[in-house]
Amino acid sequence: MPPGCAVAPENRLMADPAVARELLRAREGLFAFILTLVRDFDEAEELFQEISLRILERADDFQPGSNFGAWAREFARRTLMETHRARARLLLTDKAIEAVASACGEIDDSVMARKQALNHCLDKLEGTSRQLVEMRYGRGLSLEELGLETDRKPGTVQVALSRIRSRLAECVRSRLTGEAAS
Repeated sequence: MPPGCAVAPENRLMADPAVARELLRAREGLFAFILTLVRDFDEAEELFQEISLRILERADDFQPGSNFGAWAREFARRTLMETHRARARLLLTDKAIEAVASACGEIDDSVMARKQALNHCLDKLEGTSRQLVEMRYGRGLSLEELGLETDRKPGTVQVALSRIRSRLAECVRSRLTGEAAS
């Protein structure tokens, strides 16, 4: 689990609360990006904290409504390249850093599109299907517990969940390819 974002007392009042919230939402992806580049957990943790503080100090540079994750990765990329030159801590070249940053942006966009499509498809679930998904994935119940709650055998619950997942996967595929999901 990546470290949290600590704000130094002297900077606490300077940090835009909206940017701080966005940073908290983006922390895992940003930490993973940094870790990919430095390949050392302790070093990535130190850099993540340093970059987080710099992001909060430069919160006014962020344009509300734009992609915070992309902005934070670009900020981190520039900071890491400066750090690389100053301390020679990164194992990758500047060109490799650019490639990783580009790939992360594409992955981030893809994940967001899939998440939105899945949320749309979940909203369309009704009745028992919706209840099963909520109990299994929302409440974390086991198949045995689901069977007790729904008065079904665990194997029957497993088959039902498998069918629901297949329908959801098809719905997500349809949404992502632009087809009208039925």
